[in-house]
Amino acid sequence: MRPSTLKRLERFNIALDLLRKALRRSREEYLENIELQSIVERNIQVGVEFVVDLSSYILSRLNIPTPETYGQVIAEAHKLGIFDDEIAEKMRKLIGLRNIIVHLYADISSEIVYDNLPEIIGVLSRAVNELIAFSRRRGLDP
Repeated sequence: MRPSTLKRLERFNIALDLLRKALRRSREEYLENIELQSIVERNIQVGVEFVVDLSSYILSRLNIPTPETYGQVIAEAHKLGIFDDEIAEKMRKLIGLRNIIVHLYADISSEIVYDNLPEIIGVLSRAVNELIAFSRRRGLDP
């Protein structure tokens, strides 16, 4: 694995650890703690961006033109068989959440974020595992 990818993977794993740590807090504690909400939101962003960036890199290594949007990147990875229908759809939704977080399109429902955090962690983890497995099968060095 390239050093830059290893560094990003380390940061991704830290992000997942911080998200898991947030789940040790009760829902009530989470909803009352804007600092914790900010930590969770930032690390969801880090996770989504790593999945998209690694997907983009794999597409470029396969000489597939880089799509213009995050959603299109995931769609191309899905077409290649990197992601199954379920992960592709859930990543599409996480990209939407990431866009809300980054661009402040709308208020973020902290309740919904907290309630879905276990699934968010699972989807991000599975997506990265599938990207790495695909890279290895294709002899790519991500």
